[in-house]
Amino acid sequence: MKKILSVLCILACLLAFAGCADKKSEETTTETTTKKQTEEMDTKNYGDIFYESSAADTASLEAWLKDWQTLKGQPMYNKCILNILLIGMDDPEGERYGRSDAMIILSIDAIHKTTKLTSVWRDTYGYVQSPNDGDIYNKINSSDFYGGPELTVKTIESLYKVRIDGYVMTTFETFKELIDAMGGIYVDVTEAENTFLTETAQDSWHASAGKNVKLNGTEALVYSRIRKLDSDIKRTERHRKVLCAMIKRISELKADELFDTIDAYLNKGYVTTNFSKKDITKYGNKALLGGWADYKVEQITAPVAVSDDAYDTEFYWGGNYNGAWVWLVDIPKTATDVQKFIYGESFCKLNANRHTLADFIPN
Repeated sequence: MKKILSVLCILACLLAFAGCADKKSEETTTETTTKKQTEEMDTKNYGDIFYESSAADTASLEAWLKDWQTLKGQPMYNKCILNILLIGMDDPEGERYGRSDAMIILSIDAIHKTTKLTSVWRDTYGYVQSPNDGDIYNKINSSDFYGGPELTVKTIESLYKVRIDGYVMTTFETFKELIDAMGGIYVDVTEAENTFLTETAQDSWHASAGKNVKLNGTEALVYSRIRKLDSDIKRTERHRKVLCAMIKRISELKADELFDTIDAYLNKGYVTTNFSKKDITKYGNKALLGGWADYKVEQITAPVAVSDDAYDTEFYWGGNYNGAWVWLVDIPKTATDVQKFIYGESFCKLNANRHTLADFIPN
């Protein structure tokens, strides 16, 4: 998860432009101007309608997944909503990329002045169409391994039918340096989390339980990577907490500190992104004029979690399948939820005679 945070750096950089240049924003943006810009926005949602096939046409789980993920059409998008896929990647395996340890769709919604975080469960069982290895049914975090961040973007789009405008990816080696360079971050730490880390993290944890606890790079790393204390659902929640803390911290940096951070992490190869410096400057200007740093934050998981410890629900199931622990997920239903969360409506049409997860859960 170190990675996800590093990833945040660049992503947060976009948001931070507004926070680090408040005075300039105040000078160039007035309430009247903002209102006029809002009125001129094209707020319409675009994209094709995706129709789920009937259960009779998809006899197996794999057939159901492949049928849904290979439907032709334009993923949903909106000219006023920017979707960035944040990828935290394991260290490379030989000449291949590592696997994704964390994936979050960060959506910047200029219509409702909201930043939305969608945590994708990395162990979701899905269809991965590798350019070199053919059809693969595996955890979707294997997309990086089989085709790099480009294939991960393609896989996410095929699952949830939302357009990804760009990605930011980093590996384990950069996390602690980034947090320390920012002067640490502040998060709420529960008694249970503190006890667990005190007992298991040894010399890596010197913080305590409480509100707004300051964590250095090493502490933020072990905190975000807690695995056995509670559930994978809570783990993704901690990812988002650290992400929000980083965004807040970066928004507090001075302009020169911010731009030095951007240059360092791009030029030294600490992160991989398909956003150019020109792109970052463009979105930085939008952040300035639009006040992105002040946007409220909303969060969900994909699939939408019923509770922190629910592993067997109508729309997702966690357990051993084909020799590995995975999440079996009702992908079409989850795609509907993700689209509604990001865009306020869905272009996915579920079949009246559709499968349920009960059709595929092993005995």
